[in-house]
Amino acid sequence: MSTLTARCGRSNWYPLSRCSISWEIMSYQLVLQVRGESLSDFDAMMNLEQELAVELDDIAEVDGHDMGCGEINIFILTSNRRCCIN
Repeated sequence: MSTLTARCGRSNWYPLSRCSISWEIMSYQLVLQVRGESLSDFDAMMNLEQELAVELDDIAEVDGHDMGCGEINIFILTSNRRCCIN
């Protein structure tokens, strides 16, 4: 009979009973993508990100942004994507 094993981090293989496994509620990542590449676009994106954080406070987390190649992305994490979109 074999024992179930898992790799804990970068260490050796151990029986599952010695590894800490955490289960979390599934989250969705929504990406709001718009065109933009100038400094004024960056300022507008920062304002939008702050407004979204206030509006979505109870149902989602604004997780940051990136900007490049003429596009702006704002990342939103939520466990209820339908409420977040509405």
